[in-house]
Amino acid sequence: MWIRNAYAIVWLAGSEIKLARIDRDGHVTTPRTLLSNVFVYGRQFAATNGSRLAIAYAGAHGGYLRIAVFTSEGDAIATDVFLPVRPGSGNFGSSIASNGSDFLVSWLSSNLPNGELDAARLRDDGTFIDTAARFVSDALLSDAGIASDGDAYLLLYYDRSQGISARRVPRDFNGMGPAIRVTNSTPYFPSVIWTGTNYLAVVMDFGIRKMTAIPLDREGHPTTSRQMNDFGSLRVQQFPALATNGNVVAFAWSEARFGSDVNSNYDIFGIVADIATLTPAAEQLLTFSSPEQRSPAIAFSGENYLTVWTEDGGLYFGRVARDGVRLDGRGVMLSSSQYGAAKVVFDGVNYLVAWGDSGNGQSSFKAVAISTSGRIQPGGLNLSTPVCGSFGHDLIVGPPGETLLVTSACAVIEGRRLDHFANPIDSAPLLVAPSGAAAGAPAGAWNGHEYLVAWQEHVPIPQIPEPFIYNGNIRAARVTPTLGLLGAMIEVGVGQESDAAPVVASDGDDFLIAYGHWSSGAHGVRAKHVKGEGAVLDDLLFDDAQATSVVWDGDRYELVTQTPGIPSRIVMTGIGRSAGSSRFDPVIIASGDDVRDPAVMAAGARRVAIAYSRAASEQPYGGALRIFLRVVDFDSRIRAVRHR
Repeated sequence: MWIRNAYAIVWLAGSEIKLARIDRDGHVTTPRTLLSNVFVYGRQFAATNGSRLAIAYAGAHGGYLRIAVFTSEGDAIATDVFLPVRPGSGNFGSSIASNGSDFLVSWLSSNLPNGELDAARLRDDGTFIDTAARFVSDALLSDAGIASDGDAYLLLYYDRSQGISARRVPRDFNGMGPAIRVTNSTPYFPSVIWTGTNYLAVVMDFGIRKMTAIPLDREGHPTTSRQMNDFGSLRVQQFPALATNGNVVAFAWSEARFGSDVNSNYDIFGIVADIATLTPAAEQLLTFSSPEQRSPAIAFSGENYLTVWTEDGGLYFGRVARDGVRLDGRGVMLSSSQYGAAKVVFDGVNYLVAWGDSGNGQSSFKAVAISTSGRIQPGGLNLSTPVCGSFGHDLIVGPPGETLLVTSACAVIEGRRLDHFANPIDSAPLLVAPSGAAAGAPAGAWNGHEYLVAWQEHVPIPQIPEPFIYNGNIRAARVTPTLGLLGAMIEVGVGQESDAAPVVASDGDDFLIAYGHWSSGAHGVRAKHVKGEGAVLDDLLFDDAQATSVVWDGDRYELVTQTPGIPSRIVMTGIGRSAGSSRFDPVIIASGDDVRDPAVMAAGARRVAIAYSRAASEQPYGGALRIFLRVVDFDSRIRAVRHR
């Protein structure tokens, strides 16, 4: 937006709202932080009246909607001004615009059963003209787009009953116009601007992923003489933004055009069109981002590391030498249709990689062996499964030449052994969890003579009928090397509101099980020592954390956790081998607004390696998520940092 004598760029960086100014010659000022520990609920969260900047936001952890006003240079005039919302209602999706003098703020409210769009006028000193919410519409599904002709405002929003609607709001709020249907399709993220002679709306049809530009008169009626239909490809995702200089109108949007599916990395496209005829020029690619890399898993052969990760609809692997040199270039694709994260172990001869796959409309678990030289070995597992949810699996290295693959599909957990080449050893699997246990997220470890497999048991919440919202218990079972069950099922965490996603490690005799714990709105991690014969010994609690991985480093357990929210930290904490033993000083592995998915494994005596993803500011990645490898030697602490 243009304020006084420069363009102002306002953006959300993690939990901070920042401002940078760009003059006509393209010189950029140093960004300054306007607000900290905040969150933005709507797309149109900032506006100017030509001299002052107003921002709509909320507290970072779900606080009330607020307004702040700044000078063109970013000096605060008013902050933390609460919107005049209806008492007792939930509120989100705020948008803001100016008529050149004052501002209009709109937001979604839960005051009515199907949602409600409310609004209020704001002076440029940060005080509200309307001290109570003004009703605009009901049955809302998305935040509104707002524009002004210099006097009145036009709100564009998605109404459940009639699609995209427009409504004129006079500057004094008297004589508000009727709701006008703009289109009856199923659009998403409506945007609108004033061109100098009329309004121009852009809507995205959620069904066909195409955008349409529609001229509107001052009341919001579509003018049928000219439209620009269906621009963008079938992978348009969100956020059409538009601006005009009075002669042409420019459109920009994000789109996953170059990836293998609609969940691929977004790039920014733009197009300009004559403002009178809406005749478009050629479409332009404005920015091109590196593909995001997520959900790493890591193993170590003693010779090199092998990391697997998901990227742009595909599963890749790459080896890294002990000195940090990448051995497989940009990585080798294993599958273009994987489902969820993969697991990898080194079984003494080969790396074994297992993943859930959904190629050709068929659900399956697949596993392959990869040599330390990077060769994909012949053979492997291709296990068809019913088409259902709750995929999850783990690989556990057992006796020489045997690795246990535990899988979860349709809430059933099975175990089967694989050889050095990922071929199945057993003709039939072991049913690890009792039939009907509604089990998922299996994880396990081997202590030299038996396996311990833990899982999450889904516990329905009676008052919430949705099938994917539930509490959880953590249970476990002991498994013999020949796939038999030992003793009774172990109750690790039962009846503690909601426990989930266990991880397991062994010191060669006993075990440590850690899992996520949710109680009274707070995240935490519980860690429990479990004897080889199945007795649960203690209960260690880590506040404000989520369990992700655990390993035995030859001297103690290393538990890797991640703090929830933004910004986040990946922390590794040592835990002694016996019940009641000390916790060791934590090591911060990574921190920032976008760090996630850590996986840890032992890389020798008193040495561990952690793979994780974070937004890479390094060139040429441009802020895309990339996989990083960090090695921690407990004699010299962090030894190496490498990224793919």
